[in-house]
Amino acid sequence: MTVVTGVEMQESVDRRSTAAEMWGKGDSVKVVSVSLATVVVFSLFVGITGEGRGFHLPDLIICAVATAAFGITLLSGRPLSHWASRKLGLERAHTGDPEARIRLHHKVSLAWFAFWALHLLIMVPLYLANKVVLLGTVALVLGKPALVVMLAVTWLWVRSPRNAAPATETVTID
Repeated sequence: MTVVTGVEMQESVDRRSTAAEMWGKGDSVKVVSVSLATVVVFSLFVGITGEGRGFHLPDLIICAVATAAFGITLLSGRPLSHWASRKLGLERAHTGDPEARIRLHHKVSLAWFAFWALHLLIMVPLYLANKVVLLGTVALVLGKPALVVMLAVTWLWVRSPRNAAPATETVTID
């Protein structure tokens, strides 16, 4: 039989985290509300369609809209990534050659177009074949993790020193 003193017992209690301490630092009400609303909307599609695969219909709609948006802006010559980068603060305020930036954003928007089109290319056949488990797995992989990677690549691409405006020389005439 082991005898535990009060000091040892208190040290043991001090080392443990309570569930309240672990979960007390949770997400804000706004984040939880948006997440809950998203799940409710996705679930409504299940109720409307009467099928489990309906849960992934909003994903497909989002992918189709994003593919169309990037495609249309590429054809118009005004890449969506240029506008989005400026709104999000990724684009530097003073870029030397605006044409070079448009060419860069044409490439970035083309990458985003391919990103969203790939989602559709993979997910639509699974949706049509009613492969709900495989569709869920693919949606999980192509969802947030792939989106975060694509955002990081875009940030690095747009902010890269290679893509920065060349320094201009100032010539002073005396």
